[in-house]
Amino acid sequence: MVICIFCCLADFAVVGMMLDFAIRHATDNRKSLDDVMRSLYNKYYRKKKRGLTEDEFRRECEQTAASSLAEVFEYVSTTKELNYKKYFGFAGLDVDTTKQELPGGWSGIQTKVKGDTVVLASVDWESPAWQAGLRPRDIISAANGQNADIQNLESIMQNRKPGETIELLVWKNGEKKNVTIRLGRKM
Repeated sequence: MVICIFCCLADFAVVGMMLDFAIRHATDNRKSLDDVMRSLYNKYYRKKKRGLTEDEFRRECEQTAASSLAEVFEYVSTTKELNYKKYFGFAGLDVDTTKQELPGGWSGIQTKVKGDTVVLASVDWESPAWQAGLRPRDIISAANGQNADIQNLESIMQNRKPGETIELLVWKNGEKKNVTIRLGRKM
């Protein structure tokens, strides 16, 4: 749940930046989201002694931009894919949004070392490791018959292809288990 909240906050921060770029673009850089925020503070907090609604926020943004910002606001209330290239282009940034497959097999695990123990720091949702039953805080004792350490795990992962498997000896909730992970592809 915490991860989802942080992802949402990060997404809202990006949309906020895109909103700022859209306002700057529409006004030839004479106005920005800062102008909107100052106006909202004065109009609603100082004069009306209250907060504001989503509609009031949107209206203030569009008045400042002197144009519709419907596309940007649509990103907040839908699952529409963000148009990074367009909005970051307003700021002179070239964003490459083409998906590229990462080399090697993907398990979805991130590890850390505690003392001489390799612990799963995180497991990506619906990743091959997740589907094999691994969760954060599980302890990896061995990988493909070798004692587990960060270097061995990295070497094993880098030398495997999607579809190949790795065998882990894992301590999970105080029980020793053998776990097979069929590696996937990561875009």
